Amino acid sequence: MYRLLLLLCVACACSVQSGGQKAMHLDNKGITCDAVNFETDQVAICGESSKYAEQSNGSTHKDGFVILAKYGSDLCEGYTFGNGLNDFRLEKGFHSGNNFAFSGYGFEGRNALITCVNKQMETQWTYSNAQLQAFEEPAGACDAQGNILVISKNPLSTPYYAYLTLVNKEGEIKWTKKVDLVDVMSDLIPTKSGDFLMHFKQKGAYIDGTTRRKYFIAPTLRISKTGEIVSQFQFIIDREKFTDFDIRKVLETTYGTVYYFGSAISISKRIDLFIIKTDIKGTIIWANTYQTNAELAIKTAVLDDKQDIVFTADSYGHSGGMLRAGLTVDGDIKWNSFNTTKPYEQIRHLSLNKSGDCQVVYDKTLSFAMFNTNKNGLNCLGQSSTLDIKKTPAEVELSSHNSILEDDNSNWEKKTIQVKSIGKIKGIIDCTK
Repeated sequence: MYRLLLLLCVACACSVQSGGQKAMHLDNKGITCDAVNFETDQVAICGESSKYAEQSNGSTHKDGFVILAKYGSDLCEGYTFGNGLNDFRLEKGFHSGNNFAFSGYGFEGRNALITCVNKQMETQWTYSNAQLQAFEEPAGACDAQGNILVISKNPLSTPYYAYLTLVNKEGEIKWTKKVDLVDVMSDLIPTKSGDFLMHFKQKGAYIDGTTRRKYFIAPTLRISKTGEIVSQFQFIIDREKFTDFDIRKVLETTYGTVYYFGSAISISKRIDLFIIKTDIKGTIIWANTYQTNAELAIKTAVLDDKQDIVFTADSYGHSGGMLRAGLTVDGDIKWNSFNTTKPYEQIRHLSLNKSGDCQVVYDKTLSFAMFNTNKNGLNCLGQSSTLDIKKTPAEVELSSHNSILEDDNSNWEKKTIQVKSIGKIKGIIDCTK
């Protein structure tokens, strides 16, 4: 009896420690771009596929590609989006009312594209703009009312204009406006106040009139659903302290604070994690770099049930590797878990399940991929380790900004897109624990 109880205790302990760690991928011969959670532990992953594109016949032609999957399962439902003639890619996914919506490109000229389908993947509406293309760093957001704001570019205009288009959940294009000097898009999110927050790195430099020192400029615009800038400010970052930086994720908490996540390159060329925390007006509460010596950049972050942060980072294009970490409101790392990967695998989406475990969608080489972790970020993809992370305060200053939204008359046309079911697809289980 004692031995039986001991075995049961050991089994329970192993079950708790494992946290249902699973990983799978689907060989679709295309890039993984984004993911949208729906229902319990269900996810819609979007991107592209040449393997399942109807007209590819072994060529490089790609259709937009979506799978509906469950975390930890190797079975999913696949759907292609296209016209049988041109390349399509779905780069950003949204929940719009009871529907899914996707932005990206398609049709002749890789035109900017917005399309909406219901939960049965039946097309509701599709728009394309022959003058605009998807921005290099695709950005889009959907608010609680189902309004979708997407950002595009015009290859025949100044390369630093970003074109913002709002479409409501019924598929009505409400307006398109443009803002100048957008060098690198960071993120676009809906805010608790009902506006949209746009953050980017601006083209050019701020030069101090007294010292002649140069600074990077990183503006934040709050944009209303009517297409007005309701507030704006900018961060300025000393180029003598950092040779470059990159913000990839913005997160607003229920308390009205805002976090900016990314990476910063030191004068010594070291790549550090980079986080700025502000109040709703942009006043800086703290800003830190986090040295890991693993060339990591934060890609996404979410709030846990205590309003603390869980974030993920990867070393895409460098040494490879993925990090999961917990962050307190004071900017301290509570826990972290790192595992090695190939250099060109990158994280696309992070969520937490009801147990607080991480659910990650990532771009594995030419494959849609995802994995689960336990509460401390451990997964079954190779050996996990804890990184020695050193926090250092970073100098970031706040100042006023003066962007202007200009009306744009480019034409969004209604289009027909073919959405075809591939049926059930079996992926490959990479590991389970």
